[in-house]
Amino acid sequence: MDQEILNTVLKDTYSLTNLKHRLRILKSNLLKTFFGGESQTSSLTAQDLRWLQSLPEGFYRKFTKDNVYQILADLEKGIPNFPILNFRY
Repeated sequence: MDQEILNTVLKDTYSLTNLKHRLRILKSNLLKTFFGGESQTSSLTAQDLRWLQSLPEGFYRKFTKDNVYQILADLEKGIPNFPILNFRY
C-alpha cells in the first residue's frame, strides 16, 4: 500500500465510517476519470466535492488506469488493520 496516498486520505478523517465514505467517493471519481461513465459528482455533497478538490495535484498523478484498482483494493483491504482508538470521558 502506498503510505503517502493513505496519509493524504486519512488527513482530517476521524472515523472509519468517514474513511470508507471518502474511499468510495474517491474510487467513483477515479474510475469515472479513467474509464468514463456517469458522473457521480451530482450526488455528492458540497463537503465531498471540497474534499476531492482539496487533494493535492500530485495525489492524482499516482493513479493510472493500470494501477487504480490495485491501489484502491489495497487501501480497502487495510481498513480492518487500523487501530481503533477509544476515548473515555
